[in-house]
Amino acid sequence: GLAILDLSGLTDIEILLVQIVGIAPCLLTACGIANRKHQNGGVLDATLKYPASPLSFLCQVLWLELWFRIAAPSEDESKLPRRFRQTLFLDVFGDAKNWDPN
Repeated sequence: GLAILDLSGLTDIEILLVQIVGIAPCLLTACGIANRKHQNGGVLDATLKYPASPLSFLCQVLWLELWFRIAAPSEDESKLPRRFRQTLFLDVFGDAKNWDPN
């Protein structure tokens, strides 16, 4: 099954779409290879064209761009990637370094 991404600030649908975009290159490549002729022993024919390859590449680029946007640092002084719940408590004292109790 699919792993559940532990992200804050994204809806369940948005998280599911990120996962689908991440799976798409694998599925496109597997379908593209499976639907081509193979030589004896299952070796792929290097002279054949694989039209799904550019689409697979574009899906991979889109997936990486999505992760860059999700992992973008916050706009405050700490510049932490606050969408990942694991980093919400990563630098507790770094956020308060300029805090003056007086």
